Amino acid sequence: MGKLGFDPGQGGTENIEIARAHYCLALKINPNNIRALYGLFLCATNIAINPKSTPVKRKEANKLAKWALKELNIRYDEKMVEEKPVAALEVLMNNIHITTST
Repeated sequence: MGKLGFDPGQGGTENIEIARAHYCLALKINPNNIRALYGLFLCATNIAINPKSTPVKRKEANKLAKWALKELNIRYDEKMVEEKPVAALEVLMNNIHITTST
């Protein structure tokens, strides 16, 4: 497991742009990479709200952030659907009381 390689408090906008590009490449390699999606969302959001970014970059970053957020929501919704039957089964199993007759 790695950690997100982006710290908005350090390095300025060029480092955030580089991090954004790296997250895009990571997603190109593995479209199911949740960490890369989240990192891309963070970078794009930071660029979109940064007053030092050009209007064109802010607009592009805003679209990218919306896309990443939509994809994250889809992935989490899929995961929740997969886990609901398991959770229901666990509840049922926990409610089973086995007794022995004497």
